[in-house]
Parts: sequence; C-alpha cells; structure tokens
Amino acid sequence: MLCAAACLAGATVASAAPAPTIGAKERPALALSGRALAIAESGAVKLPTFAYHRTRVSTVRLSRNRLGFGGRPQRKIVIRTSIGPLASAKLALSRQGAILAGAGGRGFAGPVVWCCTADGEERVVYSDGRPDAGKPISLAFQGSTARALVGSGRNLAILERERDGTVHREDFTATTFAPYALGATRLASINGPGSATAPTFAISARNGPIALPSALFAGPGPNGRITGMWMDGDSVVALVRRGRLWELYRYTAPERRRLLLRSTTRPRGVAVGRGAVAVAAERTIWTGRGNRRLRKGPRATTPVTALAVDVDRVAWLERRGRGAKAVQRLRMGRVR
Repeated sequence: MLCAAACLAGATVASAAPAPTIGAKERPALALSGRALAIAESGAVKLPTFAYHRTRVSTVRLSRNRLGFGGRPQRKIVIRTSIGPLASAKLALSRQGAILAGAGGRGFAGPVVWCCTADGEERVVYSDGRPDAGKPISLAFQGSTARALVGSGRNLAILERERDGTVHREDFTATTFAPYALGATRLASINGPGSATAPTFAISARNGPIALPSALFAGPGPNGRITGMWMDGDSVVALVRRGRLWELYRYTAPERRRLLLRSTTRPRGVAVGRGAVAVAAERTIWTGRGNRRLRKGPRATTPVTALAVDVDRVAWLERRGRGAKAVQRLRMGRVR
C-alpha cells in the first residue's frame, strides 16, 4: 500500500540558521530554484512491531546571498509504503516554490505528488498500484503545469496536470530502452499531449542506438554510451561513457555539441539548472555556465551524496562524522 500526505511545519525564522542535516543512511535528492531548496530523504522507519519505508520532502529558504540558510527545513510531502525500500526520489522545484516528488522502488512504482496549493494541499499527478506500473523517470514544471514522464521498459507515458486539476496523458512505446529526460521547454522528450512521438536515435552504442530527446538532435554524436541525460532550457546535457573515459556534452543544435568535461573518474552526480551545470567527482565539484568547459569549483570534505544547481549557486550533501554521530550535511557554493 502506498500513500502520500502533506505536513506543513511552522514558519522559518528570519535570522541565519545552521546548515540542515539528514541521517547518514538516508538516500537523498536535492532540487534548487531561486532562494528555495528542496531536500528528499528516503529510508526505513523501524517500529516495535513492524517497519515501513518512506520518502520525506522538505524545503528550506536560502539567505539573501543564497549561500546560507534563512530558516530551518519545512516538511512538505511524505510518501509511505510497506512494499519495500524506496530509491532516491525524483524532484523538481518551480520558481514559485512548488514541488514535484516521485518515489518508487525495485519491483514497484510509487506516486508522483505535487505540493502545494494555496490552501497547503497536495495533488497526486500519478499513482498506479499494478505490478507492471511505470516508475517515475523524470519530472519537471512548465510554467504552472506539472509534468511527469513514467515508464516500465519500453512502455512510456507523459502526464501533465494543470493548476485547475485537469490531467492529460499520452502513452507510447519506445523502440529501444534508453535514458530519457523531461524538460521545461519544447525540446523535452515529449512535446505534450497530441504531439507525442518516440525520441529519435542520435548516438550509436554497443547495445544499440541511444535516444536523445528531440528530432532536432538527430546528427551524429560521439561514439559511446549515454548513461544519463538532463534538459536545460533549450539544450540537452548528456553524460557519455567511452571506455574508461566519462564525457559530458551540451547539445544546442543539430550536429552541434560542446564538451563540458572529460574525466577518468565516474561522476557521483550531475545537475543542471537555468544555464548552469555541476558535476561531482569524488570530493571535487566542477561547475560552469553555458557552453564553457567546467572548472574546479567548491571542494567537499567527503564524497558528495546529492547535488543541485541553479544559475550561479550549487548545493550538495556530504557526510560528516562517524558511527552514531554521522550525518549528511547540506552545503552551498558559487558556480564559477
């Protein structure tokens, strides 16, 4: 059984607040937009007679310079299940502070929840309890519309929910299994109800063609395998593995791409947001804007566990302490 509930905490204080922390065993996710940051924690709750699994989503207000915290986290969404462990949540955060959160686990799909309305209520964008239900793959906002790409294998669907509660759904079948990304512009994986098409094949890999999110990116690409994709405005950011090398490209037009980063270390996290890109490679965070090569930015004290970026700020979680005192602490830095 899966359920979702919203729980609003008290108002944040105006003075500077300490950096938020979460448990060391939590599976985290971050989303950053303007002066708001969303934190998702997925983990188990053990009670005397039974245990259940939950994903909690909170938001914290940033300070005026967006490098500190203007208050303590406020709980917004809780998704609970007794089926099994939940993976790290999929998160999207609008410029107005609305949150999209999707949670699921191995062998089952969780709901996609939108919070919050003017009355502090949440809306369920997607929920399917069948064994073969599609899992949340990518979430995004397009203006005031919440969008979710869900799928299982090659069976995919895009859902859109308007502020008035109207829901649109478009199902389709992809001809190959590949990473997909859902963005907030016309160059998303699917252009919307009535015009949905399977993505075109742009890059050949050992396991067959890999899909990029739009026919505009049908030109030849680097040899290798795309292991992840992100939408950033009107461009696509793709992580490509070529042998022992990991390369990050930004695609901006047909047959036009720019190398952002080449590394022999597998990235622990990639984040994009309004022109900015951040990559966490062990303790080093590489940052940049536009088509420029990424440069070394902030350095974490331990390997990064979650990452988010927006315009000129980057946020990440890193482990602090040992044993029972270990936590994951949130930190902020500038995009170079």
